[in-house]
Amino acid sequence: MKKRLSIELTENSIKFILGAQGKNGISIEDIHREAISSEQKGNISSSVEKIKEIIESKGWTRYKKVLLCRIDSMEHVMIELPNVPEEEMESIIRRKLENQKLVDDADKIAYGAIGDFSPKMLQGVYTQVMTQEFLEKISLLKLHGIDFEPFAADRGMRKYANKKENSFFIDIQDTHTIAAIYFKDKLSLYRKINVGRRDFVKSISEILNIEKEKADEYLKEHSYVSNIKATELMERGVDIGPQLNMACESTLAKILRKAVQYIDYFQFKHSGEVLNTVYFSGGELKTEDIRAALERELYIGNIYDYNVKSGFLESDLTQEIFSDNNWNLLAGTMQSEEGIYRLKSKLKLPFKINKNPVYIFLAIVFVMFCSIKFGYYKMQELEQTKQIKMISEKNRELSDYIKESDALEKKIKNVKKDTDYLSKRIGKNTIFNNFLYEVSEILPEEIYFEEIKYSGDRVHLEGKAISDDDYAEVYINELLSSLEGITGSVRLLKTVKFQQNNRINDFSIEVKLSGGEKNEKK
Repeated sequence: MKKRLSIELTENSIKFILGAQGKNGISIEDIHREAISSEQKGNISSSVEKIKEIIESKGWTRYKKVLLCRIDSMEHVMIELPNVPEEEMESIIRRKLENQKLVDDADKIAYGAIGDFSPKMLQGVYTQVMTQEFLEKISLLKLHGIDFEPFAADRGMRKYANKKENSFFIDIQDTHTIAAIYFKDKLSLYRKINVGRRDFVKSISEILNIEKEKADEYLKEHSYVSNIKATELMERGVDIGPQLNMACESTLAKILRKAVQYIDYFQFKHSGEVLNTVYFSGGELKTEDIRAALERELYIGNIYDYNVKSGFLESDLTQEIFSDNNWNLLAGTMQSEEGIYRLKSKLKLPFKINKNPVYIFLAIVFVMFCSIKFGYYKMQELEQTKQIKMISEKNRELSDYIKESDALEKKIKNVKKDTDYLSKRIGKNTIFNNFLYEVSEILPEEIYFEEIKYSGDRVHLEGKAISDDDYAEVYINELLSSLEGITGSVRLLKTVKFQQNNRINDFSIEVKLSGGEKNEKK
């Protein structure tokens, strides 16, 4: 079985999973976690040295290695691109990032089209910029590839997303929460909320005025404490139930406020769509109480647990890491052999020079012969290239001329088609249009129409007269008088008035249009 090593580097810790890919899935053979001291936090060079040290001590140097980089300063960017050929995508992405001043000439970019298509001609491409300095520092690890958070998360979440519904994933990690929305089976939104498990611990510590270590023990023991659970704790003699409830609910509220904003954004982007299911991951926070809170606040009835166990073979180590959601992303990286960016290592072969004079002379003659031969063929190649370029230029000019001619012919046909259509419509509706123009000229300010229906030579008008001086009916009479004054165009057939009060009157008027020839001349 092929073994590979996945490494996760964050600001606070380094994690390792050694796995073996078999026919039936991935078996986890070893795991390791190393904390990063506050003094070394953010020091990539120091972290690389620590990773090298652990790999050598564990005997893992011979395995393919993929680094999942989760450094806070290296944020991903989601951009929308047209559906272009793969070979052109990188240059287009780089141009867009340069316009936003997010990339320099020496920087490398990793990207993947894992976003949703909206509209259909665009695709969502998640992009990660890597500086030359960063790549030089991690080159000491002799990596096979590099992975980044959105891509690692997508591998696990996508197994739950499907083409028949929209899904919302909420993953409460140690330092932050991942919020991801899938439009059918495509990633539509990926955000990090700066509230995580540590914030639950911090809130408990501050409300109870205790050390964080003790607050952490309370969270492990009682998990998320809802209002109902707080009452149960009180009945069992645990007096701190209400305080735990206050700490848990206030922290969860910060996550849910952001979640509601993301749902609103998704529904604005995809008009008429709703979220069908919430998938939740939160370590020991995964309880019925927190699922009830999510259902109540997000108005989504289907709440399910999720992790990325799919594709992994059952073992004690598998159970250990998937009981802690902080391994979810590294497990996503383990499912890829090279991450999102493959590193091409240069192989250096040692060689020896034979210093025998005869061999040196023969080598010089051979090099001169090759140089002359190469020069001759190069001259021929340049001449052929020049001729091919001339022919290509002429073909391109001819092709451009043909395209312009076709486009012009198409525009002429479209204009003629539109002209014919408008001529028919204008001829048909001239009498009615003239009537509307006449009405707009005589309509009192106190009257407005709620409905205008036109069929054949009949027009039905319904509306209201609103007056500040208790004489609303006067304005209806004024309108009727004005309509009768449109000579040769209108004949009143029916008038109905309904009085709501002195200031508001409803009315319904039916008229017959006539004098078509006279109207056409106006």
